[in-house]
Amino acid sequence: LLSGDLNITNSHGYVFMTDKQKWLIDAVDALFPHAEHRHCLKHLYGNFYMEHRGLALKHQMEAIARATTVPWFHAEMRKLLELSKPAHDWLAEKDPTHWSRAYFKSDSKCDMLMNNLCEAFNNSIMDARDKPVLTMLERIRLYIMLLMAGIRVF
Repeated sequence: LLSGDLNITNSHGYVFMTDKQKWLIDAVDALFPHAEHRHCLKHLYGNFYMEHRGLALKHQMEAIARATTVPWFHAEMRKLLELSKPAHDWLAEKDPTHWSRAYFKSDSKCDMLMNNLCEAFNNSIMDARDKPVLTMLERIRLYIMLLMAGIRVF
């Protein structure tokens, strides 16, 4: 449906970010074979946190994901190894092409690591989502208008 609506004939250069739902990964790969598929760092960290707790580990995982070159990525991974070998081994099992900027393709021009922008917007319009289309759009318009008025500097 999405490829037809957007008239996507070549999926090269597109990026899809998911929370690692297997059925969604398979569907994206089948419909958009040349698109880059990434995993949201927030969801990856949620799984990491179940076994490896600590603020230092969280910050190091973020540093690894934000590294923009492969040598920098490996340097940050070595720092994680010094902090915790089990945490390093857990993260080393994950394919960095899905979650680290150092391994993202350069042709997509997107370096986002988290999908929380969409999640935050969806959460803010939750009460409007079950309304008829026009009412929903009016509530979203009002929400955005109030948001913009609230941040205006006089």
